[in-house]
Amino acid sequence: NSSFGNKSSTNPTGTINAAGVKLGSFVITGGAGEDADVSQIALVDVSAGTGTNYNLNTYTQNVKLMHNGVQIAPTLASPASAASAVQTHTFNVSPSITVPAGGQYVVDVVADLKATQTSAAAIITTGAITASGHTTGTSANYSTAVTLQQSYIASNGGLAITISSDTPLATNLLMGATDQTLAKFQFKASSTEPISITQLVLSSQFTSAATGT
Repeated sequence: NSSFGNKSSTNPTGTINAAGVKLGSFVITGGAGEDADVSQIALVDVSAGTGTNYNLNTYTQNVKLMHNGVQIAPTLASPASAASAVQTHTFNVSPSITVPAGGQYVVDVVADLKATQTSAAAIITTGAITASGHTTGTSANYSTAVTLQQSYIASNGGLAITISSDTPLATNLLMGATDQTLAKFQFKASSTEPISITQLVLSSQFTSAATGT
């Protein structure tokens, strides 16, 4: 699904303990002959070679398949794990979904995050997709693996503070004047997670000839 791109340190998938985060997205395209009924979708861990694997269980839990915000298969609470081998995670689609002939059906992979992944990489591919012709009932299975988008799971979010472009220019202020705007700042949270601000500390600097508190 080209509308959902790879993630990175500057645009992370999310942070640990975040719930309901989109890990990846793929498109099922119907054949030209007839509609297809999809009854099962498998996801597979990605092998990084030399005995290293990106196991879904390492980073996530409560994995769901979604379409337009609607869950299409039971939640996989705890994905299978094995440090030395990739695992296949099977979702039974119920009720089955019908992909129109020549049409497209977008499936999003959503999960709760439980561990950091600080090197951007894909952690899942599609596995076997079990389907049959809606009219004929003949097999329409698809088994070619499609590697989903790269993930990057951060340990926490970040906050940046900058001077707003419309902050007041340096000027003299009248003694006794009230509600004078001295400065404007912008607070920007990283895309990783919302930031709660509980305290602001301001300081001021005066010239040697000035007085004030």
